[in-house]
Amino acid sequence: MYRAKVLLKYYDTHWMYATINVGKQFAGTVPIVSMVYLSGTATINAINISAEQVKDDGNVTIWAYGSGFVSAHLLYAMIDCRSD
Repeated sequence: MYRAKVLLKYYDTHWMYATINVGKQFAGTVPIVSMVYLSGTATINAINISAEQVKDDGNVTIWAYGSGFVSAHLLYAMIDCRSD
């Protein structure tokens, strides 16, 4: 199992993202992600958050969709990976 808090970065006014390495043992799985509600972060701007399938090298990208994001915004997510 792998669990971590991740800081997402600004992509454009509708998207924030982060790419992290969760380990090759999770290749092919789709992690569970959720927003972390912290005062002063852009959670109010976010509509949805999701993760791509973990690539063979262990990298996975988390995307948050919303509106009104600016480059100074911070948004945190929790990622949870599990393998059979």
